[in-house]
Amino acid sequence: MARRRSSGAGKGLPLPALRSVEEADGDLLRRRWRSVVGRHAPKTLSPALMARILTWREQVVEVGDISSRSRAILAAAIRGTEQRAEAGGEPEGGPIAKRPPRFEPIRSGTVLVREHAGVLHRVTVAGDGFEWNGRIFGSLSGVARAITGVNWSGRRFFGLARGLREMNGRRRQSKSNATSDAAGPS
Repeated sequence: MARRRSSGAGKGLPLPALRSVEEADGDLLRRRWRSVVGRHAPKTLSPALMARILTWREQVVEVGDISSRSRAILAAAIRGTEQRAEAGGEPEGGPIAKRPPRFEPIRSGTVLVREHAGVLHRVTVAGDGFEWNGRIFGSLSGVARAITGVNWSGRRFFGLARGLREMNGRRRQSKSNATSDAAGPS
């Protein structure tokens, strides 16, 4: 029998053959865990999860862990994310992945009107936030919270919840309807 090395305690000791980790019962999995990991399995760990972890550990022993190059790429991606979060922008190497905006920005000067509890509320979009009742708020959600007293999505409260994809889909539909209407009946 070939000797396999575990990544935990008991390195160099042969691991007993196991027919299939998925088919093993709980006691056998716990004994296997003890031989591979070198300590008792957590009591709250389900047999299904234990089988997956054991399979992964044994794969690492036989095939090897991820390459040092892959580790470096992952570490750089994590550092890039941290740098963006700290600096509020992109890292020196450029963006790792850039998500398109979900919503079109609301233009300054736009007045949003919403009736709540029988009162008509007018919110003006300003360059530095949203003005309501002489106060400036940093977000629409803050305005909605001030009006209702509970947390609300500001966009949803003021009826702006539709994203760019949905709005673009509606525009395409209305253009195609206008084109077919202009062509006349067939």
